[in-house]
Amino acid sequence: MPRFSLVPSFLACFLVPFAALSAQQVGDTAFSINRGFFDQPIDVVVSSPTAGATVRYTLDGSDPTNSSNRAEGASPLTIRIDPASTNGNLRGLTPAVTLRAYAWKAGMTSTDVDTQTYIFVDRVLRQTRPSGLSTNADCDMDQNVANDGRYRDRLRGDMLSIPSMSVVTHTDQMFGGNGLLNAAASAIEVPGSIEIIYPDGRRGDQANCGIKPHSHVLRKRSLRVYFRGSQYGVGRWKHDLFADADGADARVRSFDTLVLRAGVNDNLQSAYDNRNGRATYVIDQVGRSSQLAMSGFGLRGTYVHLYLNGLYWGLYNPTERADEGFTAAHFGGTETDWFAINHGGELGGDPTHYRGLVGNAQQWNVVRDRLDVEAFADYILYYCFSGGGDWPTNNWYAGNRVWPTPGRVRYFVWDAEDAFIRMPGRANDGAWIHPDLVSSNADIARVWTSADDHLEFRMAFADRVYLHCFEDGALSDAAVQQRFDRLCRQIDGAVVGESARWGRYKGGGGLWTRDGDWVPYRDSVRALMNGNVQRLLNALRNVNVPVPHPKYYPDTEPPVFRSGPTALTLGALTVPMNFPLRVERVGGNGSVFITLDGTDPRAVGGAARGSNVGAAIDLAVTTPMVVSARTLHNGEWSPLHRLRVTVLSELPVEIHEFLASNTTGLRDEAGERDDWIEILNRGTTPIDLGGYHLTDDAGSPTKWRLPASTVVPAGGTLLVFADDQVTQGPLHANFRLSANGETVALFDPSGTFLVDGVQFGPQAADVAWGRIEGLGRTWVALATPTPRQPNQPTPCGHISYAATTAPRLPITLQGVGSVTPGEQWMVRLRTPLPAIPIAFMVGMQPVHLSLGAVGTLLVNPLFVVPAFTDAEGQANLNVTLPSHKTVRQQVLCVQALVPVGGTLVLTDAVASRVCP
Repeated sequence: MPRFSLVPSFLACFLVPFAALSAQQVGDTAFSINRGFFDQPIDVVVSSPTAGATVRYTLDGSDPTNSSNRAEGASPLTIRIDPASTNGNLRGLTPAVTLRAYAWKAGMTSTDVDTQTYIFVDRVLRQTRPSGLSTNADCDMDQNVANDGRYRDRLRGDMLSIPSMSVVTHTDQMFGGNGLLNAAASAIEVPGSIEIIYPDGRRGDQANCGIKPHSHVLRKRSLRVYFRGSQYGVGRWKHDLFADADGADARVRSFDTLVLRAGVNDNLQSAYDNRNGRATYVIDQVGRSSQLAMSGFGLRGTYVHLYLNGLYWGLYNPTERADEGFTAAHFGGTETDWFAINHGGELGGDPTHYRGLVGNAQQWNVVRDRLDVEAFADYILYYCFSGGGDWPTNNWYAGNRVWPTPGRVRYFVWDAEDAFIRMPGRANDGAWIHPDLVSSNADIARVWTSADDHLEFRMAFADRVYLHCFEDGALSDAAVQQRFDRLCRQIDGAVVGESARWGRYKGGGGLWTRDGDWVPYRDSVRALMNGNVQRLLNALRNVNVPVPHPKYYPDTEPPVFRSGPTALTLGALTVPMNFPLRVERVGGNGSVFITLDGTDPRAVGGAARGSNVGAAIDLAVTTPMVVSARTLHNGEWSPLHRLRVTVLSELPVEIHEFLASNTTGLRDEAGERDDWIEILNRGTTPIDLGGYHLTDDAGSPTKWRLPASTVVPAGGTLLVFADDQVTQGPLHANFRLSANGETVALFDPSGTFLVDGVQFGPQAADVAWGRIEGLGRTWVALATPTPRQPNQPTPCGHISYAATTAPRLPITLQGVGSVTPGEQWMVRLRTPLPAIPIAFMVGMQPVHLSLGAVGTLLVNPLFVVPAFTDAEGQANLNVTLPSHKTVRQQVLCVQALVPVGGTLVLTDAVASRVCP
């Protein structure tokens, strides 16, 4: 027994000092009102649970632990937050009030400093320079915008249309002559705080950080933010800042560095006079998002209204930075395992592997082993496609893993805003081959020109061009326009605030406004994206180029895939059993070679290894396959054309409903509001889905396996939380859903047969998407989610439904009146366009088929009814329903095709269920 008595004594040696240390820490501060947006002054109570603690605080952005302009009081302490008050000269009259506070008690360790920013939007609209602030800072909001009839009633809402970010530090360190806004890039780093504040009710967040000036010294300055645990208390900011961004990676929810980009050239302060206010604010993000879409990796970014020490500073684009912390977070390992470099030089890590690639790229074995060849092809392709300038001698990042074994080098799209530019004197509009890529001594040019000497690299590059630029590729004209449109919609309101803040600094004079400048230039850039693939092919084939260069793309076209007369324009297809598939040569020359297992019909070195099918072959698809096809003509291989075919399972189970942005709804076992997916068993017997797979990536069908004996009762549902927290329960998947849009799919245990799936676009918070009785497999928005229960049948009458990627058009299609046998059924279209031809498409079943720039076909039409809009832009479809019992409960689906600006556009649709 005595030997056991040592255990509590042994523990006591540690527990007593631990308890003593715990007692020395002051309890953390709590704020009665969290950061946000306010109309009236508020009283915030700051408290600490430690008896006798003192609260010390500042209201001017300075650190209360060392500020000479701080105040204090016993906890709990009430602090008046009033933008019209200086609080006894504790602050300047800024429209946002920054409260920084910590709790202190003698003989104990103080808390860290917490920051809360309270934004008073009405005061923001009237912002002027606070008394005493350096005249180096331009602060005023332009009342010519704020009082303009076009913006007066909307500007307040525009300031709440995207999240806000608040960055604070000591006033002199922010605005002084040697402060962040005036110092050379990276010349200083000052301590401060960063916050994200959401207007939609989501809880914001804050972290202490270091702040550096970034890029050029301009009135509207870019900044860089660092999280260094040894200096600022937090090594990484843990927050889902990019949850809604293109390419959102649910695994990476923390950052050690952020760049708050002001948009040097793609904004109003460009050094190029001939830009003269030609700015979209999204072109740089289009580039980074395009790399994410092509290669599966890249730098994420979002948009915020930025406040500096309580002053509104304009529209900003926070992004990741491709240093060692970024690559470690996204690709694994720690920062010390990675090498990083940019146009300015080495950032950290061992450069040996990278230098070996650049210095020996003329050797194919070196390129193959040290370079991510396909990703490099994508990287070069984007800059050629977009007409990128100020590159490749400038504006690039690269990195590779150096430990435990060297990894392949990857290049990252960065500062790609000098692209898709419509301005006088520009050497190129759209796609081109930058002369520096062909002739400079820059690292990228050296790797490119040497790698292009190798046959296998040239073939790989051609394959990536075809993959990304045609059909549903990431760089097809339609895909790039949709990416551009999505980002423009995101900032559509925010540019009004930007105009009020910086519009008077438009190059060439005058006032820059959303309607007068941004919209016309946005539309001209979008038009430039139309037909850009053909411009790219001409440039790559050295056709009508200003400076001749080697040919980078073959003349031989790849085969096409057809089903009957219909060309298949998707890279992946789900089909029923015995689906007819034809592989067919384009043009009259050459032989088509195919394989059915995903292997390349062209062997390394150029020999043929697939089946020679001559001009064409017809297949009946009975099993999943990957069809790969090339055409060989006069010794020249075409690019690879590949089609992944999945055979649809006949299991009576479906993805029934999902919610990709859950902010106020159902909680899981841990009390968290996470994304969820609901599966419905439409059969009459229970179904065991144990071993089946859910995924958010159709290219990775076995991403998450449902546990054994996961039985869905007949007519019942199964709910899975998509939260990437598998330790919280057996029905928690190892992925999260992106509110920006992605895929949800259910695969059989082998991962080859698709049971069901849906590809969806951007999602609104707390709005689910689901299927309801009477609309077949069509997805509709459900303002009231119904987890763990079947969705309600469509009531008799009319219901509108839309494509998840539908454009915002000034056109509405609605059902009118009752839907009763023997009576007239009416669908009405309204548009501001008088006397234009339209087409009503009427069918019994919905579909969901993307038609590129035209939109998404939502109705499988049985017949088409032509009509014209009247002088008021209205057109009606009138049908008298037969008075017969077979009509009852039937659903009629209608969609319209409307010419808008010379382009045919599909509207949303209406489904009308006939009443009993």
